[in-house]
Amino acid sequence: LATSVADERSLFRVMVEQADEAAMGEDIATAPFLAACQGVRDSLPLLGSATSMATADIDGNLVPVKAFYEADPAHRSTLQALFAADGVPRLHIRWLLWAMEFFATYLQKLSGGDKWAARTAYDETLTKHHNFAQRMAFKGLLLTFPSWERILGAEALCPGVQDPGKRSQAIRRDVERSVFLPLILQALRIYEASERS
Repeated sequence: LATSVADERSLFRVMVEQADEAAMGEDIATAPFLAACQGVRDSLPLLGSATSMATADIDGNLVPVKAFYEADPAHRSTLQALFAADGVPRLHIRWLLWAMEFFATYLQKLSGGDKWAARTAYDETLTKHHNFAQRMAFKGLLLTFPSWERILGAEALCPGVQDPGKRSQAIRRDVERSVFLPLILQALRIYEASERS
């Protein structure tokens, strides 16, 4: 039984579907937002060893944020409520959002044809939050991030899809239709507003 490209799913589809579900107009639903972040985190090891440091960094921030949400999901069901809650792990939230902004920007730049997507994304996102030593360490790591062609060919990103053409099309489609970057930017605005209140 032949399948169409529309039936093929890459792991980036989780990010797409959860981001779609999280969007609520002026606010963002916490559970699907964190699931989208988890989807990004889960896809990183499949991109190669260059992302192992980033995966560990995301884990160090995603785990405490998820634990804080799960301690009282009824009262932290949106990001506005989560960010306003007493005891919110602000430092972890900040770094989680910044990391997600970097990876969503990286994927957007790659799919848009930027040969230096990792460097461009870093310069547009994380560089302003890192000190000199962090910037130097990260810039060396950026050179090892996978190219768009390598991502499109990654079998692990599209489990069960044997045809390289269908796999490439599914990954491309899921990355290009992702609303994750606009959602992350909205989450950052909500977070910054909570800092001012």
